[in-house]
Amino acid sequence: MTRGGIPEGEGRPVGVVESGEHADTASDRGGHSSSHHGRRRGREGQDGCREHPERAPSGPGPGAAPRGGCRARTGLSAVDPRWVGEPATAVAAVGAGLRALHDALPVADCPFDWSVPARVAAARRRGIRLPVALTEGPVVDRLVVCHGDACCPNTLIGGDGRWSGHVDLGALGVADRWADIAVAAMSTEWNYGPGWERALLDGYGIDADAERMSFYRDLWNAT
Repeated sequence: MTRGGIPEGEGRPVGVVESGEHADTASDRGGHSSSHHGRRRGREGQDGCREHPERAPSGPGPGAAPRGGCRARTGLSAVDPRWVGEPATAVAAVGAGLRALHDALPVADCPFDWSVPARVAAARRRGIRLPVALTEGPVVDRLVVCHGDACCPNTLIGGDGRWSGHVDLGALGVADRWADIAVAAMSTEWNYGPGWERALLDGYGIDADAERMSFYRDLWNAT
């Protein structure tokens, strides 16, 4: 998933954290992970997602830990004050990191489902009644292993300004890539202010898709 080496971050290196079978697992597959309430606050002008400490587990990378654990990666959260002060660098890194995640993880090997039907079913189990318009998504553009909580704080950035890993993978699962892209682009406003969505899409390497972005944002906010 990651580039060949671990970038040298300026913060303290993170430590190795044992994670169990599936790190930071959400209470209900298809639902939001533990940063959900932080995101709600984010729409009210705070930082958009739960902040991650400097010692945090990362997603898979070179030299991945044995099954049942994960290696830590060197880097600071994309919403660390350093990167909030360099939004162009941070947003580009978040977009590039999300694309790398989507390109690297094999869909056939992922046992988790984050598709629209799975998320709708999970919402119903939690007593959430969704409008009919959110129960069937657009035609799938490209199936990938989605992060499941792709807002900016869940990307780590190394001292060289490039992404170095991901955290908070509890809702990871197979879905259309726009389920992640829409949330990542939306979160740029929470974390860096208005006007950064285009830069996020450029970092990912894709043109905007208004229909898919609107649908997946509405589904995210409703569940």
